[in-house]
Amino acid sequence: MQTNMTPDQIKMALKKKNISQAGIARELDYCPQHIFSTIKDPKRSWPVACHIAKALNKKVEEIWPENFHPNQPPPKPGRPLSKGFYNHQTA
Repeated sequence: MQTNMTPDQIKMALKKKNISQAGIARELDYCPQHIFSTIKDPKRSWPVACHIAKALNKKVEEIWPENFHPNQPPPKPGRPLSKGFYNHQTA
C-alpha cells in the first residue's frame, strides 16, 4: 500500500517548482493558513488539494493515496446538514 506524501515532501516539491503556499492562496483567494492546513489534512479542502496536485503535475491520488482513491468520486461540497437540532421539514 502506498503512503501519503508528507507535508515536508509536498512543501519541498512545491519549492522545487518555485511555487509558494502564499502564491497558491492568492490564486485561490484563500488565506495561507488554509493552504497549510490542507497540505497537512487534504480532506479539509478538495479544491485546494486539486490545485496543489495540478501545480505538482500529479493526480490527487498520487499525493494522498491513503485519502483519495482513483475510482472514488470527489467529496461533495459544503457542510453536512445538522442532525436533530433543527427540523428542516417545518421551516
